[in-house]
Amino acid sequence: MDFGANIKEFRTKKGMTQKDLANELNVTAQAVSRWENNEVEPSISTINQMAELFNCSIDELFGKVKKQDDQKDDNVVININNENDKKEDNVVQVKTNIAICSCCNKPLYEQAEIKRWKYYNYVRHGRSSYREDASDILCEDCFNERANEEKAKAAQSKQIYENGFVKRRIKAIVVMSLIMAVAIFFAVLFAIGLTKNQVPTVLVFLLTGLLFSMLVGSAILGGTFLGDLWLTISSWGFVRFPGIIFTADADGIKFLIVMKVLFFFLGIGFVLLAEAIATTICMVVGPFVFPVALYRNIKKIDPDKSGKTMSDTLLELNNVE
Repeated sequence: MDFGANIKEFRTKKGMTQKDLANELNVTAQAVSRWENNEVEPSISTINQMAELFNCSIDELFGKVKKQDDQKDDNVVININNENDKKEDNVVQVKTNIAICSCCNKPLYEQAEIKRWKYYNYVRHGRSSYREDASDILCEDCFNERANEEKAKAAQSKQIYENGFVKRRIKAIVVMSLIMAVAIFFAVLFAIGLTKNQVPTVLVFLLTGLLFSMLVGSAILGGTFLGDLWLTISSWGFVRFPGIIFTADADGIKFLIVMKVLFFFLGIGFVLLAEAIATTICMVVGPFVFPVALYRNIKKIDPDKSGKTMSDTLLELNNVE
């Protein structure tokens, strides 16, 4: 009996449909159908899962069951002799492998020897992607080796992740300092030949520079609503102008061109006005938002993961549960 027929036989004895088996193995029903038709073969980890599900050995699944005396490769025979070493008093234990390590192909004979490594991948399907959960059956040595590798990756990811927060903080401080330097420069230039009436204007320069620097610093640090607020208010400037009715002659075409040009410049004016209003409102809110953004940066709260901490994000970076 071939491998595909064996799968079908065990599945039927289990009272399962192709769809039921596919759900248990996290594959499609079409994949099970192709296995049973011997078009393709499942992976080693999938074969292990099927053997565990059908409560049989790998050899039974492949239809290669031998006599007990010939099972030298797949079975382990343990002889426990008494003190007198009498043949009739020997106790024989036969262990059949129930799984195979997907890393080193080591046969596993006890349930306690099986270590299951769970992970997931993102599979791209057209323009979208979906998460696909998977698992490997490993022996203890391979499991520990893979765990050590993941620890090393996590340590490297942690260093990169922490450096990202530090770089954002340094960039925010540098840009804010440059903005304040420019504001102070123009304030000093304006203060030349200072009179009493010009003092408030110099203060306006300094205050504007301070507010704008906090706005830009909050945007660089991330994790705040200022970006969405600015985009929302700026979108108000995109006005849809009415259609133009014109006659199909020279004067009508001239009128159409003039109105199109007028609407074009009016549209630019509305957009610039909306952006100016958005910037002004965000500058007023900036001093209240900047401390929050700085606190989130110092605490290493990911600005792009809805408040997730560094440990949560590192697990996602390494695709490990």
